[in-house]
Amino acid sequence: MKGSTMNFLKKHCHLFITTVAVSLAVFSCSDNSAPVSVSDSSENLIATIDLEQDGIIKFTEPEAGELVVDLTLRSMDLTPNGDADSPLDLYKYYSGKEAPEALKAAYSRALASRSKDESADDDDADIQEGTATPLAKSAMSAGDFQDNYCASGWDFQYCWLSRTNTSYVQRKCWYIRTTVNPYQGNVMQKLRYKKLGSWHTYVDKSVTQGQVSWIYHYGSTRYRRVEVYEASGDAYHHSIYGLD
Repeated sequence: MKGSTMNFLKKHCHLFITTVAVSLAVFSCSDNSAPVSVSDSSENLIATIDLEQDGIIKFTEPEAGELVVDLTLRSMDLTPNGDADSPLDLYKYYSGKEAPEALKAAYSRALASRSKDESADDDDADIQEGTATPLAKSAMSAGDFQDNYCASGWDFQYCWLSRTNTSYVQRKCWYIRTTVNPYQGNVMQKLRYKKLGSWHTYVDKSVTQGQVSWIYHYGSTRYRRVEVYEASGDAYHHSIYGLD
């Protein structure tokens, strides 16, 4: 995970593109995959790729300069390769089409916003890694999760394998990525960010046993919090990494 994607994120990008609305149907470039539908259905939702029974991917801009990518996939088998890590590459990987102009523009705004420090002076950094628990025999192995979803060489990275109860990272940063795979029971996954001294929840979703769920958040430098909760008695793997 350390290679071209991280180097690209660390560079300034300047895309002079006009935002446009999109509403179209496309098919995956893979012959044996289900058709996907791409649409814009709300004020802040730029595009949705509906993989039907295989999952769903949402690209949203909660406010100008902030971009959230939210993926829920049926299994690890649907994970993109390492070259499909940016929002634009993910869109192309799953839809078979170039990213729409609206997504390109939103990504450009998010990258340009990283130099803005919108955090308060107080130090709200916090971390909780959950409780270690035995790995169920039928689960994705800890090694598979670590190889596919954990990272090194970033400003921060955490890889918590075979956990139960709540885990989270709360940190001042401009990019954060969280991945969770519950292998026993279902859990909740949440993304929050701080604005003008108040916390705002932007993603709060259920992740069911066997699914793999990602949330990426790009934008200005501010406090962000990614969390797995409602996991008492459940078991999961969880990774978090990003750039300050």
